[in-house]
Amino acid sequence: MTIRQRLAVGLVLLSCLEQAGVCGPPRYTIRRVTRSTAPKIDGRLEDAAWESAASMGPFQFAWWKQGKKEQTDARMVWDDQNLYVAYRCRDAHVWAVFTKHDEPVYMDDCVELFTSPHVDHRENYFNIEMNVNGAILDRHHPEGPGKKPPTNWNSRGIRIATRVDGTLNDDSDVDRCWVLEVAIPFANFQAVARHTPPRNGDVWYLNLNRCGGMTNPQYSQWSKGGTKTPKFHVPRYFGRVKFSTRLVSVVKKTTSRSRRIFRQLGLAASAGRRVGVGDQAVVSQQRLRAGFTTPEVAEHVHRVSSASTGQHRVTKLPTGR
Repeated sequence: MTIRQRLAVGLVLLSCLEQAGVCGPPRYTIRRVTRSTAPKIDGRLEDAAWESAASMGPFQFAWWKQGKKEQTDARMVWDDQNLYVAYRCRDAHVWAVFTKHDEPVYMDDCVELFTSPHVDHRENYFNIEMNVNGAILDRHHPEGPGKKPPTNWNSRGIRIATRVDGTLNDDSDVDRCWVLEVAIPFANFQAVARHTPPRNGDVWYLNLNRCGGMTNPQYSQWSKGGTKTPKFHVPRYFGRVKFSTRLVSVVKKTTSRSRRIFRQLGLAASAGRRVGVGDQAVVSQQRLRAGFTTPEVAEHVHRVSSASTGQHRVTKLPTGR
């Protein structure tokens, strides 16, 4: 291998390490969706956009001491109006009691988005914290962490849907996971961001966090913190996301599912095992365990609104408070 080839391989490896957060804060490219392919905020995560969007990778447990490390799979896409985020949280005991705006939702099973939307002003950041009940705590810190915000900032137009694969607030059984899906209008960041909506190549500092709830409380993050005790309000440890106008490669879910099934069947056949109709059921079960599609199970759905469609309560947060 020539020196030039070794250098090229080294650069590729360094890029992969940076993307994974092994070498410095992690990075993630947010692909764009169109009006027709934007996710439907229903808590199911069955949209083709979510299946096609890249996972942000495993969350880090910087302050872990004991208990099971329950992982989170997060993905992001965007359009001219919204930043869309999907969280799928493995959780054996899902718990949430707070239901009102600006209550301490971080004491429940909760996920968070912290962002500095102007790359030249990292300390000017926002935090949006959301629990299993769809309740929100939101703040803007224009002067950085540790300083009282001059005003009580309230986000507008956020839409949230959650779903629990198990039973909420019942530790007598074992749950599997819970899901939170959110659409955050870019207009909330207009006073700080360089461009709203973002332009191709725009970079924001950002972190996704998760709090543990009543049983087995844990603190985990996409971009690992470096403080001795759990602290999320530290912008220097935020990761970097880059907005790309390149569209998410959306394929029909039936096609993608069939391809995965046939690939699994092909692997089984190549291993000398007989394959049949039953293998498709096995593949589907494996996909439910490892992928983003939510199984049809006993579920608990929360939406932050009033009109109802089917089993789901559908609304959006008030446009002003």
